[in-house]
Amino acid sequence: MNKENIIPLGKLAGPYGIKGEFLIKAYNTEHEVLINSKIWYILPKDNIKNIIELNIITSKQYKQGLLASCEQFNMPEQIKKYIGSDVGVPRELFPQIQVKNEFYWVDLIDKEVFTIKQERLGIVGRMMDNGIQSILCIHPTPNCSLAQEILIPFTDLYVKEVKDSIIVEWEIEPEEDNE
Repeated sequence: MNKENIIPLGKLAGPYGIKGEFLIKAYNTEHEVLINSKIWYILPKDNIKNIIELNIITSKQYKQGLLASCEQFNMPEQIKKYIGSDVGVPRELFPQIQVKNEFYWVDLIDKEVFTIKQERLGIVGRMMDNGIQSILCIHPTPNCSLAQEILIPFTDLYVKEVKDSIIVEWEIEPEEDNE
């Protein structure tokens, strides 16, 4: 498995208990992908180069993250060297979304964003969750007079279409001339 094919969905936070269980701090709302997958990959940090394939036995939501066990770990010492490493699955193993107008965050990253007036706002650089809704974090075009990052709630009120690009209901205010 190539590192480029794996979508990081969380970070290995550490061992839990004495039987090889471990905690994952999920990066976003897509932790359900990890819960439903039976194979995870550790993308080791630092000097460890090999990707580690994990055959998951159990996984469930636990506090602010996930609690899991796998065939490869049966004691805490085996896990410690991977603390802080990304954990993910290949994009092709993500379940098909069954609900119209729902998207995996990873599929929104790097999409161009335009207003309904066809003005280019920029590119989605990342997504975040404020506890109520997902937020598009857009890196604006160089000539855009808006802030360094544009934050737009990912709701029907603002997001009008998602295809090859994203169309939003958003106004670009002209730059003020201070001369």
